[in-house]
Amino acid sequence: MMKNTNRILAMVFVALMCIELMNFVIAVDESTTPEVTTTTVADTTTTLIRRRYFSLSYAPETPLTGDCIILTVTDRSTSDELKDVDVDVNFDGKKTFYGITDANGKFTFCPTKAGSYEVVLDKTRYQTYEKTVPVGQAVVTTTVVTTTVEVTTTEEETTTEEVTTTEEIPATTEKITTTEEVPTTTEVITTTTVQEEKVTPDITIWSIAAIVIVIILVVLYMMTKKKKTEPEEKSKKGKEKEE
Repeated sequence: MMKNTNRILAMVFVALMCIELMNFVIAVDESTTPEVTTTTVADTTTTLIRRRYFSLSYAPETPLTGDCIILTVTDRSTSDELKDVDVDVNFDGKKTFYGITDANGKFTFCPTKAGSYEVVLDKTRYQTYEKTVPVGQAVVTTTVVTTTVEVTTTEEETTTEEVTTTEEIPATTEKITTTEEVPTTTEVITTTTVQEEKVTPDITIWSIAAIVIVIILVVLYMMTKKKKTEPEEKSKKGKEKEE
């Protein structure tokens, strides 16, 4: 009975040793797996916003101080009158008039000083527009009338009339500045690296040595026990033959 029990224990022990060896081989194979690197490059997207352009006219063509200037804002491509356009009128670096165009694309302002008035137009999806409107000083015309009367003894009367008229004409200067925006392209590249961690086997060289030593001890134990049991079996067989 004891002999059968020892054999079963030895078989179970050997099976456990085999399982441990298989786990060790699997761990070594996984540790030698090459690293995997994945690189992802983001697509470059360029968005172009198409802008439209203003056209501006004003009346009178040669405005003077005291005149009310009527601005007319239209689309350069379609010539349609534009409403709700933001209008800023600057003079000497300061905003003097501002507002929006009406349903007919018109805006009116009345300057009181001579000089250059900078008109700035702005509206969604339109390129900002600037134009200088020169305003001249109103000129007062002076007429001088001179009358000379001469009296002689011959009772003849001579009358001389002299009329002098002086007129100043203001100069008109128009400056048109157009600014265009060029869309920029931004390229974004994102790199993601995924590395697989190496698996370090749990079984070391010392574990393998211990397993081998245990196996050797078990085998030696089995051989020693077998030698002890052989004389007993022979004596039993001799007794049986004598009987």
